[in-house]
Amino acid sequence: MISSRGIIRVMLLATFLLSVAGGTAEFAWGYWRFPWGKEGPRLREVLYPLGLNFEATIPAWYSALTLLLCSILLAVIAAAKKRHNERYYRHWGVLSGIFLLLSVDEAASLHNMLNYASILASSLGVAPTGFISIFWVVPGIAFVLFVLLAYLRFLFHLPRKTRLLFLGAGGLFVAGAIGMEMLAAGLDYYILQDAREQKEMADSMEMNVIYHALVVVEEFLEMLGIVVFVYALLSYISSYTEEVTIQIRTRNEIEGGTRPVQKSEEVRRP
Repeated sequence: MISSRGIIRVMLLATFLLSVAGGTAEFAWGYWRFPWGKEGPRLREVLYPLGLNFEATIPAWYSALTLLLCSILLAVIAAAKKRHNERYYRHWGVLSGIFLLLSVDEAASLHNMLNYASILASSLGVAPTGFISIFWVVPGIAFVLFVLLAYLRFLFHLPRKTRLLFLGAGGLFVAGAIGMEMLAAGLDYYILQDAREQKEMADSMEMNVIYHALVVVEEFLEMLGIVVFVYALLSYISSYTEEVTIQIRTRNEIEGGTRPVQKSEEVRRP
């Protein structure tokens, strides 16, 4: 059986290794800008699965998997709270659904579809520029504020340690997912775009290194935020429950009302 500490150690190690490997790929891609010779395309193919700024890569798969783990842990807590008819079980359940959607989004990059709204805004003469030129951050900020306001009572109902861990994890994740995205958008809009207009070398080494450094920090903060959140959930479960098992019942057992051999989600309180 893997302990909670063991899970966190594995996640921290994975976060470190993926950040280093992905950062190496990002810097190599941005610094050397591989030539279009025989080795160029081959090196790009080797680096692509490790890239932090691409879709369908190992880091993206890992992030989607850890977000799914958060959703499962939240669902376990929601089920336990509902079984004991405790307050805020619906809040836990909604959080589980949110993290499930985040997991799907991480795997499929659905949030990028919100950028098409910028096309509509451009047609109305209000095209997003500067730090919000990557337009999905606008509804992203609105969603974060909405969830924070809706969950204020829930947060203050939590034990102090859990509340602080939740806020810390959320701060790390939002700083990476939205904060770094806005900084990268600002760099591209105010510096690289001016260079393009002046027909200067937009892909200079310095600017590419800075841009890819922001990408590395963005993904690292997101992964670290998830690790902190998983730690918070595991600590909360261990503090308020002794045992959680899973029940598997056949259809005949459900229809016949017979007692299953394997026990279901069982929560024992200290």
